Amino acid sequence: AGTGGSAAPPAAAGQGGQGGQGGQPTVGASASGPPQPAGLGGELRADAEVPVAYRAAITTAGRLCGRYPVTPALVAAMLRTESNFDPQLRSPQTDEYGIAKWTPAVFEQWARDTDGGGPSVFSATDSIDALGRYLCGMSSRPEFMSLPGDQALLLAAAYRGGSRHVIAARDVPAQVRGYVDEVARHIRAYSA
Repeated sequence: AGTGGSAAPPAAAGQGGQGGQGGQPTVGASASGPPQPAGLGGELRADAEVPVAYRAAITTAGRLCGRYPVTPALVAAMLRTESNFDPQLRSPQTDEYGIAKWTPAVFEQWARDTDGGGPSVFSATDSIDALGRYLCGMSSRPEFMSLPGDQALLLAAAYRGGSRHVIAARDVPAQVRGYVDEVARHIRAYSA
């Protein structure tokens, strides 16, 4: 993942907590955000199975744009689908790394140092922040915003398979349909 388009990174601010490994306890409530239009996504449920260590960063990333379709539930669902919340994930055969399975070249376009250690795909907060920035940048592109269908799922498809493929298909491409279906299941499970 993290292979999609190269819209200019937004100048949004955000910083979350630092994380550990996936499978951590999943307690903690999130503050309510603005009402969302019909579609998948929204704030995280207090009992959503999202590691506590990543909730603040996920919530911040999901609110970077301040509008649907980028929401905390979408960010959490994508991270679950990408890596099962594993910030140390390594997939050298596909050149994908970290909690959001970034390719280094694409991560570099969206990355900021959120934890004082320099931007790194293996920093959960850096990767989560970059994911929020990518999603905001992609969702603001006119050619993307005009696509029919659920914008949250189209963003997930663009992240996994490349924005140009989603824009050309004007839908979720077949090669990422299984991924997008899994993201949708997690969004429904995580949404408040």
